[in-house]
Amino acid sequence: MLKRLRYIHFTDSEDYKGTPYFFSAEVHRKDQWLYGLGLFNNSFDQFSQYLYGGYQFKFKDSLKNFHTKITAGIIHGYKDEFQDKIPLNNSGFAPAIIPSLGWKKDKLGVDVILLGNAGVLFTIGYDIYSF
Repeated sequence: MLKRLRYIHFTDSEDYKGTPYFFSAEVHRKDQWLYGLGLFNNSFDQFSQYLYGGYQFKFKDSLKNFHTKITAGIIHGYKDEFQDKIPLNNSGFAPAIIPSLGWKKDKLGVDVILLGNAGVLFTIGYDIYSF
């Protein structure tokens, strides 16, 4: 699934700058495990990456188009004076666990992704290939 974004911070800061962008590619297996790579411009105008794996929990019956996901991986790119903006950041690398709630119909999907206590990310995705 390829995704595009819009994010909102919970607070405002003069440090937030740059043009926000986010692109990710995910591989979803039939057993609901997933793997992905997200490339984004962080809130401080630094090119960043999130390499992750995770699991997608699907709902049933009348909620069959809804899902929740939990991913875990490594974030890279928060550097210099902004290194402390994500926990456990060591030389620009930090572990991350990121939950989300989503909806998918056919090949089109949307997700709301919680970014810790910093903000929320809204994505729209499209399956370009199904396994």
